[in-house]
Amino acid sequence: MEYYSWVLPWNEIGAEGQVYLGDEGCGRFLDSPGALKRILSLLNQKRLSGLITPFLTPEREQGLIELLKGIQTPIEVVVNDVGAFQIVKKSRHIPVIGRLLARQHTDPAIMAFGLNQPGRCVFSHDGIRSTLRHVPPPDELMRHFRGTPLFTIETSGFLLGGYPDMRVMLDRPLHGLPKEIPDRYSVILNEEEILVSILPCSNCGSCPDSECFMGKTRFGVPIYRRRNTCYFKYSEVRNVNESGGYPDFISGIICKHHY
Repeated sequence: MEYYSWVLPWNEIGAEGQVYLGDEGCGRFLDSPGALKRILSLLNQKRLSGLITPFLTPEREQGLIELLKGIQTPIEVVVNDVGAFQIVKKSRHIPVIGRLLARQHTDPAIMAFGLNQPGRCVFSHDGIRSTLRHVPPPDELMRHFRGTPLFTIETSGFLLGGYPDMRVMLDRPLHGLPKEIPDRYSVILNEEEILVSILPCSNCGSCPDSECFMGKTRFGVPIYRRRNTCYFKYSEVRNVNESGGYPDFISGIICKHHY
């Protein structure tokens, strides 16, 4: 079992051990002239395990291509959209499927659909009052959000398409880890934060560098934000009855470090 530190590229790197550098919610470092220099420095120290990339805008696709060209030593690149996956596949580097691309529980409102919720009063713009009720979606959709859709035959075949083996970065699911996954996958498990969603970019000046409390879900679970990322804390939602062991497909544990 390997243990990794996940650090942000524009912060001082003081974490011990192997490092994943990058951010899945913010692509500023792809615009930074110092990003390549910092990556190469960590490679020279034999500390860089991989690079974590965000959902790519069209403008930043070329930035990622140029960055990867400048890194001569093959490294793992955590990708969070299909376009980035294709870019990395064509390079000398090794793609790792990120949490956004894996499509786990990304919306607590969707998770709540399966519960018997009371109707909620809503008002139209002209003041007419009505009741909004959630209708449980089909079983297929519930399985999609309760499981890890990445591991379905259809998704696996579409993404990998002949690619031999794949590492995946996942949260520890709220409902517990699966007992088994397809043999071609191994998992780096994030046990610190459970991703809720990524917010659209607006103004970098108002984007919080430090953690801030956003509020609670209808089930009383706190949601936090740091930069564009909204998340639960695993320590606040974990199942106390979970066993402490890890299945064989867990190849590593990753925790974020913030300075």
